[in-house]
Amino acid sequence: MIHRINAAAGAIALLLCLPLTNPVSAAPAGAVTAEADLPAVSAGKLAEILKPLEAKALSGRFEERKTIPGFPKPMVTTGRFSLEGSTLVWEAENPFPSKMTISPEGVVTEAAGEKQVLSAADIPAVGRVSELLTGVLAGRFEALSDLFEIRAAKAGDGKVTISAKPRPKELAGFMSEVRATGVTYFEEIHLRSPRGEDTQITFTDVVSQR
Repeated sequence: MIHRINAAAGAIALLLCLPLTNPVSAAPAGAVTAEADLPAVSAGKLAEILKPLEAKALSGRFEERKTIPGFPKPMVTTGRFSLEGSTLVWEAENPFPSKMTISPEGVVTEAAGEKQVLSAADIPAVGRVSELLTGVLAGRFEALSDLFEIRAAKAGDGKVTISAKPRPKELAGFMSEVRATGVTYFEEIHLRSPRGEDTQITFTDVVSQR
């Protein structure tokens, strides 16, 4: 079980950290500060909150900023993404090209002429990570309550905030929280690591199919 969870956490790290990027000097680090816990909600209330963000397909651009303790500047990656059904394609353009395909079958990464495959058939937890990642973007969180504690809130301006915290301690060793915010789609996703690393992903030019 520990091996499977470790591999699943590695899949999350691949999505949010590949490729390793170069520090930039202009922008602030963008580290995620501590935020108060969101309220617990029932399954029915969660579905109601997420309804405006549900999408069959999404595409657009992303900017990922990762801060690491000991590094004074964030590491920045930009590129394009597309989500159709349960398949997410994540294509980094700068500073290094790479492609990641995440689906219920597993995670496939391609970079520098090499391919790496994490199969959900061999490591079932990888499939659940895929479900988490595609669910974050498409507004589908309900099926993840066995591995993650899901909390949510909707502000008066319509902005939805979702928090997913891992339940198993082995998975919590790699990530402490995934938090996403948006109105008609999730505009920002934050990943917090217990090691002090923070990743912020901002989405722009998003086209959605309901």
